[in-house]
Amino acid sequence: MATAADNTRRMLDNLADWAPLPRNWLWLATTTTALEAAVLIGDAETTRRYAAVLDRYSGNWAMAAGELVCMGPVDRVLGMAQMAAGELGGAEAKLRAAHDDARAQGASPWVRRAESALASLPDSSY
Repeated sequence: MATAADNTRRMLDNLADWAPLPRNWLWLATTTTALEAAVLIGDAETTRRYAAVLDRYSGNWAMAAGELVCMGPVDRVLGMAQMAAGELGGAEAKLRAAHDDARAQGASPWVRRAESALASLPDSSY
């Protein structure tokens, strides 16, 4: 019986086979989702690969289909990737940037998700 992690790994492998995709908002939303999935299943190599690709999009929002699908600030998943790699100072900076951006945009679901990630930092006072 396949687990959710196995299914996620298969999805990430399939996405890699489809590359390169056009660099548009749909690509950014998909890549942001893939990075978050890689972090959540603990796939360090895939996390590094997607984080390296997404780093240039720091400060952006990942969305597709006219904001019908919104994956929040890219910095949130970049911060999660840095946290997974043990780069806690960089992780906190990215997560705070994502939090501040979401708050400035009035995007309360993403404020809460950034707050949750900040709270999961070791020794967090958040």
